[in-house]
Amino acid sequence: MEGYAKGSEYRLGDDVGCGKHEGRWTAILIDGTWHLADINWCSKHVKGVDPGEWQLLDDNGEGARDVRKQKREIHYEYDESYFLTNPEQFIYSHFPKEEKWQLLARPVSIEEFTQMAKLEGHFFRYQLRLKSHRRCVESAPEGSIKIELGIPPDAVYEFLYRLWISKKGNDNVSQHKGKELKQFVFMEVHEGTLSCAIEFPVSGKFKLELFCNDKALSDSYFPICSYVVNAKGAEHGARHYPSNSRPQWGPSHDLEAVGLKPITHKRGMVHVDEGKMEMRFSAEKDVKFIPQMHSNTKTADSLKGFLIYWTQDRKICLNMRFPESGDYALNLNS
Repeated sequence: MEGYAKGSEYRLGDDVGCGKHEGRWTAILIDGTWHLADINWCSKHVKGVDPGEWQLLDDNGEGARDVRKQKREIHYEYDESYFLTNPEQFIYSHFPKEEKWQLLARPVSIEEFTQMAKLEGHFFRYQLRLKSHRRCVESAPEGSIKIELGIPPDAVYEFLYRLWISKKGNDNVSQHKGKELKQFVFMEVHEGTLSCAIEFPVSGKFKLELFCNDKALSDSYFPICSYVVNAKGAEHGARHYPSNSRPQWGPSHDLEAVGLKPITHKRGMVHVDEGKMEMRFSAEKDVKFIPQMHSNTKTADSLKGFLIYWTQDRKICLNMRFPESGDYALNLNS
């Protein structure tokens, strides 16, 4: 059948209903039921990066870097995501010209298809869900946005992100008032939800890419979804977070893997009013770890005297004092 597909030449926000994005795929009748498959997408995919208008601004907290245009090559590799695919999933990437071949109880229009979030095959393979933004191009009129994905219970997932900024009309977009733009993405997993909150320090056009790894299966990260965000205004007082040894903040399954569970603080962000706080964890076994604290202005060595910890009744307690106002990062290294 013929239609339009969000393939390797597709760019977020494109007018999908044009000749550039035309494609063909297959309907298969099995035991009286129609199924959908894209044989080309099942057998091969395009590798290679063409950054185009985009400058990589934040690579999992590592800051801006240049991404050279790479030769785009076809790699032959089986991908079952596009074979006998659930029509509710297939519609995110393929739009048939004949409405009946959507195989949906409620067909979508070409306008809806154009606006739908860009979800990759692994998004569905990992059984993720959209909990907030459902369009591929979103706006942040006041300079902030929080994108949330639902995660299956007991999933052992880790996530990465990349944040890009459009450099159309300006080649020095990674700098603002002489300072490098970096680390204003706050990503955490809590109670079955991946939350990716961004406070944009400048207005502009941004692209967010999210990647996921199922630790139970492999160490590889796969793209799951991407968005373009038009920040029409800058967030007043947008945070520049301290560097983090991992892209996610807060306690996660890796903490439980070493035998620790949070008692007092179960989120990645903690607000402190009096310049000091205590944090406690339960310890199922003897755990050797080194806590470290740092900020954008203070190194871990300079803050050693502001953090003490001890073990009591199978609990680990940390007592912290903060010499100045600001954002601090606490890392527990086992």
